[in-house]
Amino acid sequence: MLKNTIKFIILLLILNGSFNIMSYADENEINGFAHNLNWKATGLTNGASTWVNIWNYPQDNIEAYCQKYYANGITNLFVQTSRSNTKDIVNPQKLEVIIECCHKYGMKVIGWTYPNLDNIRSDAQKLITAAQFRTAKGEGLDGMVANLEHNLSTNNVIAYSQIIRDNLGGSYPLIACVYSPLNKCIEVKKTPWKVLSEYYDVIAPMAYWNSKYQKYDVYDYTIQTISQIRALSQKPYQNIHVIGDGMKTDPSTISLFLKACHDGLATSASVYPQNALTIAQCDALETYSNYISKDNVYKLACLKALYNEPLASYFKNNDIAQPVSTGDFLAIISNQINLKPIQTNLNKFLAKISINSLNLNQPINKNTAYQILAFILNSHQNHKHSNISDKNWLIPKAYADNQVNKGEKILNYLDLAQMLWQESNVLN
Repeated sequence: MLKNTIKFIILLLILNGSFNIMSYADENEINGFAHNLNWKATGLTNGASTWVNIWNYPQDNIEAYCQKYYANGITNLFVQTSRSNTKDIVNPQKLEVIIECCHKYGMKVIGWTYPNLDNIRSDAQKLITAAQFRTAKGEGLDGMVANLEHNLSTNNVIAYSQIIRDNLGGSYPLIACVYSPLNKCIEVKKTPWKVLSEYYDVIAPMAYWNSKYQKYDVYDYTIQTISQIRALSQKPYQNIHVIGDGMKTDPSTISLFLKACHDGLATSASVYPQNALTIAQCDALETYSNYISKDNVYKLACLKALYNEPLASYFKNNDIAQPVSTGDFLAIISNQINLKPIQTNLNKFLAKISINSLNLNQPINKNTAYQILAFILNSHQNHKHSNISDKNWLIPKAYADNQVNKGEKILNYLDLAQMLWQESNVLN
């Protein structure tokens, strides 16, 4: 009983902002929580990332190449291992050195292959071979990407993906790299988004705004890409890694791209350069953590955990990046918790914090939402209408809110998912 009471007090302090243990958690805690929710959140693509194709492998001092990227804040390197018309691993000797050098500096190395799906079994084997590749020290790639741009019929994608999963297992980290749904390429219409979301842990759209047909606004193109993929996959909790256009892109444009990833609640992002990232582009990517928070992995896991509940309807009809109105927040909370025993006191509390019929359509401030939920939970505890669970519900977000838009305090639907998950594990 005492243990439960202490837990409850800590939650109230968190909700009221008086107690902050967010900075003490690490990535393993996020991933452990996600694992308990059957959510493949390996953190694979967390951090600033860039790409290397088979023609742009570092030619000479690979150690210096990796050290340079590390010194400029790059934490992940996507390295191409094959195409449909090459052998399974194009340059195993260099791949071995890249893997060991990157791992030495704490960088992840994610392989990628470019299958045209004319020979599905052969293409799948190329990815499998790369995933099973080991260096002399026993080190391997941290995950694999299938760059799917051709022959994207549903049957082709299922057959290819099933062979890979049958050989690597359901827990191996896989990413599907595809065109943005905004791209005019004919293959986009064929893309089986729901299939991709079933077989791959992350969907990575190529949000290339420097189209040969027309130029797009980087912010709008990026944020619409994220929103449409979540809608097309029919999974608001879909992990999305956005690949930005690095072809002669200046640093200010990269910053705008990262801002769009932040506002669209992307899980992570990278830049595909013309050859290699310039120093100026590296400098822009070095601010990555100011834009994109690792919290999103945890929050998406919360949303996934709630998604089979009646609450799912609230998230199906709303972009998770959009603000929650005060009226909708109260309606959702009342759907979750029986407010009748505390309604009189709750009304007085709402009046005290200036919530009334005139502002129900306005977006609700995060702090206000936390205050209301804390008041409700505290009132229920006093009235003994619920028992606090012994489950390990007290798993806070692991990282403080990022530094972009420090003034933004509006609750969005993904923030709400986190609140509801924590609340649902207190009031059972």
